[in-house]
Amino acid sequence: MEHAPRPQYQDELKAFGRELAAIVDPLLGPSVHGWRKRHSVATAVAEIRTRSGLRIHGDIASFFSNVDQVRLRKMVDRVDSRLWARIEPWLPEIGLPEGCAISPPLANLYLTDIDSRFPIVRFADNLLLIDPNPEPLFHTLRRHLTDIGLVITPSSIEHDPTHFCKTALAPFGAA
Repeated sequence: MEHAPRPQYQDELKAFGRELAAIVDPLLGPSVHGWRKRHSVATAVAEIRTRSGLRIHGDIASFFSNVDQVRLRKMVDRVDSRLWARIEPWLPEIGLPEGCAISPPLANLYLTDIDSRFPIVRFADNLLLIDPNPEPLFHTLRRHLTDIGLVITPSSIEHDPTHFCKTALAPFGAA
């Protein structure tokens, strides 16, 4: 299938995206702010300001293109084994289709393991690791992501709690 669904299927795809979001959302931790109802840049900024410690901002490179569909299918099957048959026809051969309504909830599901294992605030594929000594945790996070086919690049070690908001979240409306 092509990356972009045909226009006649857009409404069906949007409805399915909303359905997937409703299924995945309860599985997500409170520090996941991208691609969710009642979560936004503002909630990410508010959470960041309540946390203390050094911060390492990282971006997952080419995230959608590098999602391992075999791993994703196993995760989807654990949630509801009937869903994959509905998801698969919308997927390209590799990764997730960017700009497709089903991709954000599937992307959030794919990252649930790192969300629960690391002290991060995540907005889409941008994350901020916050800890008094974040470097060792960042290396562990990098290894974990490498194991699932993803590459993270650190952009900075920050002392300023607003830096992440001004850089990574700026395209989403943060000042």
